[in-house]
Amino acid sequence: MRKLMWFVIGYTAATAIGVYGTCGVWMLLLALFCAACAVGLFFCKTIWQKALAVSVLGCAVGLILQFGFDRLYLSNIRQLDQQTVVLSVELTDYSYSAGYGIAADGTATVDGTACNIRVYLDETVPLKPGDRVCGSFKLRCTVGSGDREPTFHQGKGIFLLAYSTDAPEIVQCDDIPVRYFAAVLRKNIKELLDQLFPSDVLGFARALLLGDSSLLSYEEDTAFQTSGIRHVIAVSGLHVSILFSLVFMLAGKRRGLTALLGIPVLLLFAGIAGFTPSVNRACIMQGLMILALLFNREYDPPTALSFAVLVMLAVNPLTITAVSFQLSVGCMVGIFLFSGRISSYLLDKRRFGPAKGRSLRARLTRWIVVLCL
Repeated sequence: MRKLMWFVIGYTAATAIGVYGTCGVWMLLLALFCAACAVGLFFCKTIWQKALAVSVLGCAVGLILQFGFDRLYLSNIRQLDQQTVVLSVELTDYSYSAGYGIAADGTATVDGTACNIRVYLDETVPLKPGDRVCGSFKLRCTVGSGDREPTFHQGKGIFLLAYSTDAPEIVQCDDIPVRYFAAVLRKNIKELLDQLFPSDVLGFARALLLGDSSLLSYEEDTAFQTSGIRHVIAVSGLHVSILFSLVFMLAGKRRGLTALLGIPVLLLFAGIAGFTPSVNRACIMQGLMILALLFNREYDPPTALSFAVLVMLAVNPLTITAVSFQLSVGCMVGIFLFSGRISSYLLDKRRFGPAKGRSLRARLTRWIVVLCL
């Protein structure tokens, strides 16, 4: 029985209830009820009843943690909605053009609450990571407050939008801190791509390598979506698998060296891609595969996916609202549920002939089936 998988199923369901429903004291009552049911189910003998017990226990834990996250953190964020406050924001990424000015992501402490924040300025001077912006800002809560609907920013961990109300003071740093190395490397890669590729393919190159589709035209983006291959330019498991294969080959297929090189490379790649949910999911699962290879343990994909989901939701429960998270996890679940059956169907000798053995036809059949799945 995959205990972690069943636990995460309940935990994810509880997180979804807390995020999409109304978070209140009733969640604690429901958590107590789930905990009592879990205790009763643990005394049952069948494997499915024990799996249900673990899942219900995960639901109880998820409800309690979601209630605490909402009351101890998000409630403070909601109180800041539509407030005008004086902030000092340290930028964590490069600024970009946004309407009549620029925008940039950063971190700030507002009324004793530290959070990620996106600032909008009327400035035209580009800013870099490590720069500090100080001034008066009107805040907009992204997690929803009162009659205001939540925005997509909450899935990315950005809980406040700050709009400058006067000319801010900008304190530029002399040297960009090392902790922003991934952002600097991403900018350098973009500049290199700008030099190497002509304008008609530059947008595709950026999207393919970095997941940055900002330079794709509306027609190109629509064509990718209509053809069903939009995932090719959305950095996720495909890119991570290729990266791991490259590292594995460069390490001479040695386990220790693969782990020594692979895990830092995965962290760096996730940072370059902006720590999007799909990339985080893929990198965590790939990291677990590297550790299983290093310690000569069996790698179980459903358990690895469960661990990745648990980590991401523990860091930010609102990640569950991100479309990239939903599609990434949903695709993996679909692969686990149906890929084996589809593969068995296609490899049946009544379809394309014998697929076992070392003959050219058998190997070609297996290769095509695996490639299609």
